[in-house]
Amino acid sequence: MEQLREPIFKKREIVVRIPKGDAFAQTKDIVAKVLYRGEKCCNYEVGDTILFNKGVGTELTYFKDDLWKIEVEDYVICKLTDNE
Repeated sequence: MEQLREPIFKKREIVVRIPKGDAFAQTKDIVAKVLYRGEKCCNYEVGDTILFNKGVGTELTYFKDDLWKIEVEDYVICKLTDNE
């Protein structure tokens, strides 16, 4: 059986996992962690927590996970940090 490889994105996209439950369906502004980033992305890293509007992305299904691809990092509203 062929093992799936980790995806490589080439542009300025950001990919996050769609949050479980009804929150994603009922809210337009979503908080999620960056799973993948495009090679030309310069403002966000894998593991960053971001806020984005789900109207600027598309759904992907890969590795049996529901993922959301934000086409261009400029569409991310902001990066969220802890105040500690």
